[in-house]
Amino acid sequence: LNAMKYDVIVPGNHDFNYGRERLLELAEEMDFPMIAANIYKDGKLLFAPYILRDVAGIKLAVLGLSTPETAYKTNPKNVEGIEFKDPVAQAADIVKELEGKADYIIALCHLGIDADSAYTSRKVAENVPGIDLIIDGHSHSTLPAGEKSGNTLIVQTGSHAMNLGIVEIEFQGDAVTTKARLFTKEDAKDLPHDPDIDTLTGKIQEENMPFTSVKVGETAI
Repeated sequence: LNAMKYDVIVPGNHDFNYGRERLLELAEEMDFPMIAANIYKDGKLLFAPYILRDVAGIKLAVLGLSTPETAYKTNPKNVEGIEFKDPVAQAADIVKELEGKADYIIALCHLGIDADSAYTSRKVAENVPGIDLIIDGHSHSTLPAGEKSGNTLIVQTGSHAMNLGIVEIEFQGDAVTTKARLFTKEDAKDLPHDPDIDTLTGKIQEENMPFTSVKVGETAI
């Protein structure tokens, strides 16, 4: 992740699979912040709720929201003592706090759009005016050009790195245009490899070879 030069990340349910303490250790090793506005421990936020960035004179805010489903979509022991608050209510509070501080608000979410979920990015968009863009995950949905909910564009790229999501935001005076598209593996097939990434992934594969090449069990029928 550091080699890919991420700007910010929000934790999803599987990021807690090795426990809260391990996740906090990894967060310390990141060259970029992990954010979440609705994860609490002992009444205090576990991570910073949002970041502010100035990009070409435009004030951008990115707030993080994690699914409360994490409480049972990882081993409950991994999140003992952690409270995942209602993302809609928390987002509303943050958007209010950002009044006058940001020209454009992005919600980086691990909520999803599954109809049977009590907490979705669609519900955030419908109930929290002021969010311009939601970059979502969790439901493994593919939204090729995103979907509009009121004035909010929701984007999601599927799963397992099948697509790269690209969102272009154009500011012309007070007018803002936001467009989304997918960059697929097929689109990327002729791109040159990055030698630094090749070296890094080769090292990781070599280091893990003793584990991935060991037979741990066999079943005869």
